[in-house]
Amino acid sequence: MKKTPSKLRFALLVVPLLFATPAAAGLETTGATAGVRSSDVVRVLPDSIRLRMLAALLRGDVEAAIAMYQVHTGTTEAPRWLLTFQAAFNVANRVAGPCQQVAKDIYDGFQRLGGSPTYIRFMTVGSTRGSNLIGFEVRAGDPGSARMITAQFMHVVVKVQDRVYDAWTGAEGLPWSDYLARLSVSPGAQLTWAVVNSPWAK
Repeated sequence: MKKTPSKLRFALLVVPLLFATPAAAGLETTGATAGVRSSDVVRVLPDSIRLRMLAALLRGDVEAAIAMYQVHTGTTEAPRWLLTFQAAFNVANRVAGPCQQVAKDIYDGFQRLGGSPTYIRFMTVGSTRGSNLIGFEVRAGDPGSARMITAQFMHVVVKVQDRVYDAWTGAEGLPWSDYLARLSVSPGAQLTWAVVNSPWAK
């Protein structure tokens, strides 16, 4: 087996580094924040801009938050965490199963902009058949519109101030009292909730 000369080995290591793109290194490539690591861009935004972006997210106007970010960073792109936040509300997530990842993506978006989100875990208690189910009324006051949001005794949401956010609420969220009014469980089951430090907390 032939050995690679030490000088050639050094060249093989250096060349890929010379041609690595800023994007591949996790750096912004355009605008005033070019060269800043993508995950750190929010830290260099003025507080006034972060607060305005946070206010936009709280009222469900994700597009406005993205537009503010682009204007003040001079880029046509949006950070991955903000796009992930936006995708969390996709209709495809309105099924039983992905609530924990959805909650994390929503939580991260609010937290990056200086918000104070909390995870709320809903659970059912009961021994009767179907006691593991939690339903959510898509149309308030219409029991016939209820959809199963979990089949495993548990559903996780994000609460900021007095509003609740998950895939079912849409980006606008719902007032806490309205959200609670839309939840339902099987006869004989009891719905409980608690603040948890992780969507995957036991």
